[in-house]
Amino acid sequence: MDEISFARVEKDGGNFRAFAEMWLRYMREIEDEGDDEALLRRAGRLLEIHERRKAEGKIFDIELCEYDGRAAGFCAFDVVEMKGLKNDDYIATIGPLTGSDRWGEIMEFYVRPEYRARGLAKAMFFRAMEIFRRNGLERIVLTPFRDVKEFWLKLGFRDSGAMDPTNASPIFLMDARP
Repeated sequence: MDEISFARVEKDGGNFRAFAEMWLRYMREIEDEGDDEALLRRAGRLLEIHERRKAEGKIFDIELCEYDGRAAGFCAFDVVEMKGLKNDDYIATIGPLTGSDRWGEIMEFYVRPEYRARGLAKAMFFRAMEIFRRNGLERIVLTPFRDVKEFWLKLGFRDSGAMDPTNASPIFLMDARP
């Protein structure tokens, strides 16, 4: 049937376990060190930020992507105030800000290996883009891992030529206006 659907991950919701299992696979795939318990605490902190920002009326979402009813991927995205984000060096790396200082940020993005090359990553990206646009965001930022840069470039991102000082990944930017 090839049906793709999305559901917000909630800490006390029925899909948290599926998210947590994928989170461990994701962390292992990106070569993050640490035991499972420490990695799951990190996932829990991400969900705590999600809950706190939601209570403040801000956008921070973690969405589970399902393919034919099975958990196949997730995307965590946020709206960030670029001025003062991380540190002034970060802003200096991408150049002067124009337009709105509120940008969408794709923070975490993962599709399980057995579900890749089925259009899920693209569908997850367009889902995040829809939410960004609905909230009036004009630009998107992300710092991709080395092996998926081409995917983001094909979607319309551009490499800013700068590196994120917090994780030494390239900073990719995109105009989100329709």
